[in-house]
Amino acid sequence: MKSASVLPVLAAGTIAAISTSVCAGSNGTDAVMRSLDQVNRIYTPEKTTHTELLLRLNDLGCHYRVNNRMKADPEDIMKHTFGWFYRLLPDERGIANCFPVTVFFQNREDGRDVIEIDGGSGGDRKALINALKRRWGEPLTTKGRRQNAHYWVFNAGDRTIVLKEMGILRNYEIEILPVSYYDAVKRRIEEEQAKAEAAKQAELAAAQLAASNLKAAEKEAREREERIARAREIARTHAGRLFGILTPGETDFLVAQAEAEAAGCRIERDGSLVKTGEGRGEPCFILPGHPALSVEQFKGGLGFMVRYGADGNGVDAMRMKLSALGPVSSYENRGSINHYWQDAGMTVVETGHERHGSPVSFLFISKATFEKELERILQEKAEAEAEHRRENETLQKMF
Repeated sequence: MKSASVLPVLAAGTIAAISTSVCAGSNGTDAVMRSLDQVNRIYTPEKTTHTELLLRLNDLGCHYRVNNRMKADPEDIMKHTFGWFYRLLPDERGIANCFPVTVFFQNREDGRDVIEIDGGSGGDRKALINALKRRWGEPLTTKGRRQNAHYWVFNAGDRTIVLKEMGILRNYEIEILPVSYYDAVKRRIEEEQAKAEAAKQAELAAAQLAASNLKAAEKEAREREERIARAREIARTHAGRLFGILTPGETDFLVAQAEAEAAGCRIERDGSLVKTGEGRGEPCFILPGHPALSVEQFKGGLGFMVRYGADGNGVDAMRMKLSALGPVSSYENRGSINHYWQDAGMTVVETGHERHGSPVSFLFISKATFEKELERILQEKAEAEAEHRRENETLQKMF
């Protein structure tokens, strides 16, 4: 809103000497409205010049009293000043207000004129607002940036009439401003309403999204509980091939979890299969060499991993156990030779054995998953060999 009012900066003694107090009730309201009408007849914002205003005041037998000149200008006694309009009392009895109530004037440093009509203090605000409404209809309502002042902004055709309630003393002022002021306040209110509506819609959308997410989470949790319950029911009759926990490529993860729990173990987030209650992650089952055990998830279903340390303890015992599946075979993958054992349903792949002192791992997967992966490896190898042959043929043609 606008800058500070003229009233607070006028000398208190001067105001006391010349101001006509506006009392509560209709008499005070009538005095303010008469003053407003009289000023409107002699002044139009942004159109009436200082010279015209002084001449019209003189026609009324009134004058302009300067309380303070901010910057002297001999050609314009009203420029950069603030003061009030007065008249001389007969028989040199002093001065009084030009209008029924005190009317102040200010010409600011930016050249804008401001006329303020003193509404007094403690008056009947409701009566004053109703009088203005009867004249110019419903106002815009807003607040000033200073002292949280309440403003009622009326569109009065070629001007804006603003009623202000100032500070905790409930002082009232009426300002006569250009019509552009009303338009600016209206735009600001509309922008604030648009922002508030956008914030409301964003809050509503966030609440709806949160409710939707909560509903989805509740549904997911409920479905998970149902899956766990079904898995535990299945686990009662399920007999996994490996330690009774899982059969590679066949057992559902939740069923494997239920089987592990029944065996006094748990499957960690990283897949490690450890004893329940063991803080240091003791393997669920102790094999020769104490290898780490884990449940692995693949597109082809669950698998099982046995990882031995770099010392190789227990590796030979595992190989001996795997010979029961059938003879060991091998395949090449990116320069490494991997061994594998398999029977009709399961394949076990050994990796890491080529590098001395490296950990050795045995991966238990379904035969179908292994054969699909082996087919992919062999195809990549064939494509690489074909590309290598084409490169050599191109080299031979060089010269």
